[in-house]
Amino acid sequence: MNEWIPLRTIAPWLPQQPYLVDPGDHTRLRSVLRAAGFALAEIDVGGAADERAFLGLLGGALGFPDYYRANWDGFDDCVGDLMRDSAEPIAVLIENSDEMLRANQHAFVRSVHLLQEVVESVS
Repeated sequence: MNEWIPLRTIAPWLPQQPYLVDPGDHTRLRSVLRAAGFALAEIDVGGAADERAFLGLLGGALGFPDYYRANWDGFDDCVGDLMRDSAEPIAVLIENSDEMLRANQHAFVRSVHLLQEVVESVS
């Protein structure tokens, strides 16, 4: 398993977790992450109206296997495998999350919360 890298050590300008970054800072963030050796998985969730759609996009961006089903248990299993098997640290950059927030506030808040729990469990 890769060592966990707290992002604020390489990008001290980031807000506290969860890292909700202004879209204007995405280019800067990409540059910092790549310079630190991260592989970037980028997803556009602007069209995601619920958690299942969000998790489907996330699984696709992370290259999850065909048997992955877009639910939190499946995500937990596959992200654990990915972290164990990946040779480099991985960062996920989610674009247009404000659109998902407007489309389904509950799904957005729950997704952010559950992703934060994943971060805490692996860190």
